[in-house]
Amino acid sequence: MDSVPQTIWKDLEGAPPDPVFGLIHGFLANEHPKKVLLGVGIYKGEDGKPYILEAVKKAERKHLESQVDKEYAFPDGYPAFRQHAIELSWGKDHTAIKENRVASMQTVSGTGGLNLGFRLLKKFFPRSKAYVPNPTWSLHHNIIKATGHELTYFRYYDKKTKGFDMDGMIEDLTNMEDE
Repeated sequence: MDSVPQTIWKDLEGAPPDPVFGLIHGFLANEHPKKVLLGVGIYKGEDGKPYILEAVKKAERKHLESQVDKEYAFPDGYPAFRQHAIELSWGKDHTAIKENRVASMQTVSGTGGLNLGFRLLKKFFPRSKAYVPNPTWSLHHNIIKATGHELTYFRYYDKKTKGFDMDGMIEDLTNMEDE
């Protein structure tokens, strides 16, 4: 039985280690009672457990009380959710929405959305480049490279001042190629 997984997975390459997740693993291994995890944007209480904001609890209760059906979503997601996301992103009265020029798709997660988005870009704009901020999550690099895009960076962070590099970002965004 052990030989089956080895045969199936023998050519699968592992992703390069992610420094942020390495920080999390270091946090988990550290036994200091007053440690603080600074790697992922999760609020935690004094007990070290995730702190659920009251607004989130209220939204969850409202959702449960609404008796939402348990149907499968459409392949592109729930239409009402997608419409609300479009209106939130663009503004309810945006011309592009009124002219029905905005398309959307609901994805499993942000990472899933990036993967799908870059795959669609590669399919319909095969010469497209991926411009990402520097620094960014290393997982983004892996997704972009796996979808066959050339990875190009733009500045937004100034290491010297540990602040926003407006001039560098504007210069890099101005010099981007149009597809």
